[in-house]
Amino acid sequence: VAMYAGWDGGSPTSPVVNNFVGTITLNAPITVSSSTGEVHLVAGNGITQATGAPITANKLLADGRKGALSMSLASNMVNVLAGRAIGDFSFNNGQSLEIGSVGGVNGIVVDNPFGSATVEINVNSSLTVNNNVQALAGISGSANVALSATNGAIAVNNAAITATAGDVGEGGGNASISLIAGNGVTVANSMITATGGNGGFGGSASVSLNAGTGAIQINPSTIRAQGGDGFQDGGQAMVTLDAG
Repeated sequence: VAMYAGWDGGSPTSPVVNNFVGTITLNAPITVSSSTGEVHLVAGNGITQATGAPITANKLLADGRKGALSMSLASNMVNVLAGRAIGDFSFNNGQSLEIGSVGGVNGIVVDNPFGSATVEINVNSSLTVNNNVQALAGISGSANVALSATNGAIAVNNAAITATAGDVGEGGGNASISLIAGNGVTVANSMITATGGNGGFGGSASVSLNAGTGAIQINPSTIRAQGGDGFQDGGQAMVTLDAG
């Protein structure tokens, strides 16, 4: 199943979507019963989803291009997710989820040159991050990545999770990354980096791993919080590990 909003009217087999044009609004469920089935949603100016409109499929591409993506109200049932947006990318899944590659898009990227950038993924079971997750903020904007696996574990494998706040003359934006699992966090051959923005006062940066009742296992990896540079004062930085 493929849906495009903002199509330029050219080739229907290789559709081109214009940025800032067209929004997809999901008001009814989409189900692809095939075990290899995929749903591709591509909109030039964002995607929204109603509570009663979950997506059930093996793989989902959620590409909001130059708009926000709001898919946190329904209990989606997909195995693999990839996507892009500007500003906010929020998604809720009712089963285990892998952040991977779908439809030529790798991982999840929110890049907002004009302000804040937020990635929020909530999963009712386990979450596996096999591709990069990035929140890149612009002028004075904050950058936040929040990944939650309520009843399972979080595993980050050969991937980078990045929150980079924006710079500004008076004070840089703040950056935060939080991984909250019900039963353990594993980070292997990966980088988790929060960087505060630069300015008169540097922005703060924080990384928090919460394993619930489980353990935190960090194999060769980098976990870093770096406060922004400031003409008057640098930003604070903190890394917190909380295991059961």
